[in-house]
Amino acid sequence: MSTVKNYKIDNDPVSERREERALRNFKQVLREMVYLLMQATRSETASLYWVNKERGQFVLESSSSRIQHATFQDRVQFENSWLHPYKDLQEPVQLEVGVHVDPAGLVQYNGADPAPVRYLNVLPFMNKGETVAVTVLETNRSSVTTEDEEAVVSYTNALGNLLYTFLELSDLSADESQWGHYDEMLDQVNSREDHATLLDNVATQLLSFVQKGGVSLLCRGAEGWRVVLNAAYAVGAPHIGTVLQENTIAYRALKSGNPEFAIHFNGNPRRVAGSEPLSQGATLAVPLLLHDRRQAVYVIYDQNPLLFKESLKHKMANLVRISALKMMAAKESYKVSSDFMVNDTGAFTASLMERIIYNQLKRARLNPREHTWVAMYSAEQTNALRTRFGLDDLRQFQRQLVQRTTPAGDQVSGVVGFHADYIYTAVIQSGDEHGIEHWLTSLKNLTGITCGEEDVDIDFNIGYTRLGESHTDAYSVSKTIKRAFSEAGKSGKIAVEL
Repeated sequence: MSTVKNYKIDNDPVSERREERALRNFKQVLREMVYLLMQATRSETASLYWVNKERGQFVLESSSSRIQHATFQDRVQFENSWLHPYKDLQEPVQLEVGVHVDPAGLVQYNGADPAPVRYLNVLPFMNKGETVAVTVLETNRSSVTTEDEEAVVSYTNALGNLLYTFLELSDLSADESQWGHYDEMLDQVNSREDHATLLDNVATQLLSFVQKGGVSLLCRGAEGWRVVLNAAYAVGAPHIGTVLQENTIAYRALKSGNPEFAIHFNGNPRRVAGSEPLSQGATLAVPLLLHDRRQAVYVIYDQNPLLFKESLKHKMANLVRISALKMMAAKESYKVSSDFMVNDTGAFTASLMERIIYNQLKRARLNPREHTWVAMYSAEQTNALRTRFGLDDLRQFQRQLVQRTTPAGDQVSGVVGFHADYIYTAVIQSGDEHGIEHWLTSLKNLTGITCGEEDVDIDFNIGYTRLGESHTDAYSVSKTIKRAFSEAGKSGKIAVEL
């Protein structure tokens, strides 16, 4: 009767991840080196410890002993080890048991008295001027022969070469694997998603590249270019509705049609507008082009300018370019003269407004000083005007409404989106907890609106709510403002807050 054994093939690429196999092999080589050093120096015991100063521990990597029942602890706190005074050792030292080291401290021999060894040779391993490991040779010989010294030198050199090679290969493996992750990221840019969701997902992916910074998206609306979307977890993001100004990084990218990068010296250049706080670190602005028309621009920033290596800037710019190609592939034709995130009145699309609210709900919980309101409103005169004027006049009337009701000024900023015919939604932001009042006042005092050639006095019905913990998602916000808008129309009040 025969017995069949299943052997694990050590180089099977499927059995383990390559990194895990490399680490296991690295540790195996260390064990062999410690054993060979013990044999070459005719020591009783040899052991290798890493010096973990962050945790204050000596961490056993490997040990080999001729002495029976020698047991070594895996981790020992500095203060509990006889090696404590030598954690910063820079030159080899020989210690005598009973003179320099208390025999009771040699716990690997279970308190044997006398200790089975008389001398301890401590060999430090240095890296960048710091002691990162110590090797201990325990022996009964006080003399060190030339052969011993040569063995120690060879061991130390081999340990250094092995460690540096392993670290270098680990870095190369990490560099290689990150491109695999990047390919997965590109695959997640889904052309079947609506444009607003795709733009938001790209912003989220771009945010994954930065450490302490953020990503903002600018699009063109009825009142020019402005910030329409901030990544949900962006740090120090500009307010929604911040208007693009000249001589900023975002402006330069839109003007050139190419990515623009800048390191901020003394706060300059600014990212989007002169009103923003002094910029720090560095910023990359990447325009999104569809058939050579600037449709959007991503502004990616971080407080650490060294983060923006050429390879990372390439990844970011390429991610935006791929997203544009997938958008064009999903739709056979675009009007070169039109903007894809607004309708013909200049109001942003309902899908984009939903993504803005979705992200701002998350940001409201993280940044309570960033006050955000969502409103729904319409002009009471709409039905009367629709019976008297043609489509062209009415469309021009709507464009005026969108332009004139878009939150703007020193106190507030925001964007206006389409909800239904002649009904709009607005996202209003301010650093002032009463900032909504400035926008409501501007609507109450609105003049100079025309339809055809007639001046029109406008009265608004407005329902609004402030984003906070009472809202669970964008749908709950929509329900709230619809209810507030309905109550405003029924009660005759200009504005109702819920």
